[in-house]
Amino acid sequence: MISNQDLAFALKCDFDKYGLGIIENANKLESQEKWKSLDNYWEAILTNIIHIGQSANCLKKRASLPEYEEIKTLSKIKSLSKEKLNKKFEVVIPSSRTMGKILKIKNLNQIVDYFINNADDANELLNTDSAIKKLQSLPGIGSKAARNILMDLYHPSVRNNTIPIDINWKNFGKAIGEKWNESEKDESKIIEWRYSNLNNIHFPNDWVFDRFIYFILKVEDSETRKLFFS
Repeated sequence: MISNQDLAFALKCDFDKYGLGIIENANKLESQEKWKSLDNYWEAILTNIIHIGQSANCLKKRASLPEYEEIKTLSKIKSLSKEKLNKKFEVVIPSSRTMGKILKIKNLNQIVDYFINNADDANELLNTDSAIKKLQSLPGIGSKAARNILMDLYHPSVRNNTIPIDINWKNFGKAIGEKWNESEKDESKIIEWRYSNLNNIHFPNDWVFDRFIYFILKVEDSETRKLFFS
């Protein structure tokens, strides 16, 4: 098991090295206020559903397709017939072990209908404090995905006290003797752990803390990564 002292030291070193880029990205997102646009909500939902059960490289390749460009905004989707839209979904959406392509496309169609036919209801996403619950009411979006969508948009309601627990957080917890499995049940435990054990590291908010841990576990030359995967 990694000692908290060693972990804090490695995180501090890596935060100095990589953390500024994450903070700069947060500042960029904040200035853009992407969470105030339903088009941006739709794109965040689309990319999350593409990402389910797939790697970041798969998402990058799918997002570079011309068909993706044609369906990434609600304004473009409104001009497509259901048949044309589904043909583009067929190209862009991958199947996965956790959710098949047919179900993903079915969910996306229902979400499109929600955004287009229930505009007043959808607009609540732009200013509600319960955006996580609102997103979880949509087909195919669970607890983790709802948090990911809002964190991608840097929504004010998820900058603190919110952690989308995935395999990275499970591995992180396992390495330090913690069992973190579900966002709704365990995100508060992660945040408490952060303040108890890493209070010597200045993360501007929990969003930066989450993004930093995610990033640091992906960086091959990270000293912190070596602690986990040596």
